[in-house]
Parts: sequence; C-alpha cells; structure tokens
Amino acid sequence: MPESSPERKIKECCNIKDDEFIREIGERVRLYRGKKGWTQEKLAQESEVSSKYIYEIEVGNKVMSIIVFYKLIKALEVDANTLMGCAGIFKD
Repeated sequence: MPESSPERKIKECCNIKDDEFIREIGERVRLYRGKKGWTQEKLAQESEVSSKYIYEIEVGNKVMSIIVFYKLIKALEVDANTLMGCAGIFKD
C-alpha cells in the first residue's frame, strides 16, 4: 500500500540532520521576521529575548529552548509547524 502524502511529508521533515534542522529553523525565523518588517532588535523586544540570541538563532548557532521557541512563534504570529518547516503535515 502506498504511503499517504502526510506520512511521506513527516518522513521528509524528520529525515534531516540536527544541525541542518536548527539552521533551517533559524532561516525561517529570519524569513518571518522579515515579512513583518522587523529588525532583530524589534523581534527581541517583542519576544523578550536578547537581540544577540535572535542573531545566534538565525545563523543556526543556538538551539533554543521550548520557552524561547514559544515566545518566537507568538511574536511572529506563526504556528509551531510553520517555524519547524512542517506546515501542512499535521492538518487534514
């Protein structure tokens, strides 16, 4: 029986090296920050995270805690799946 599209997407999303996954999340933080027209300083202010930490996340140098992840999705007004690059996988 062929795999359904969501199952295939989950495998693709999860079949990635840790450092690459962290870098890609950082790229998406930068992307969605840019869509809002925000600087790193503005995102830092809105998320209550230092601008240096935002920079480190965006370049893939930091693995953020779940608390920081939550603060970023709230500030950027995106859902967790979007920021992780798994948008649409867990929806009907």
